[in-house]
Amino acid sequence: MNNSIEQLALFISENELRKSNGLIVFDAGIYFAKDGKLQHFDSQVQVVTLPTQMAVYITEFFRVEHQQKEIYKTYDCDFIFMGGNVLQVWLGHSLMLTVIVK
Repeated sequence: MNNSIEQLALFISENELRKSNGLIVFDAGIYFAKDGKLQHFDSQVQVVTLPTQMAVYITEFFRVEHQQKEIYKTYDCDFIFMGGNVLQVWLGHSLMLTVIVK
């Protein structure tokens, strides 16, 4: 298991996000930088688990409006559980977004 999967699994566990039916769906504040300014919006987030990877899907992400992707996968992004209800998603040395559970 790679470190991003471990970090995402810890975030899910610590925030008790897995439902009794196995789904991982929650409301969150999404923060990201665009044109040097901090942007924020609220969205439902779903975590998809597969045998060798996990992915975070931002359901209310308007690609055209925000020019960001909707799906972040553990095999191409670094997930860092910051403690509490905060998860950061990095691509290389760039912070892509911060997810804060509501």
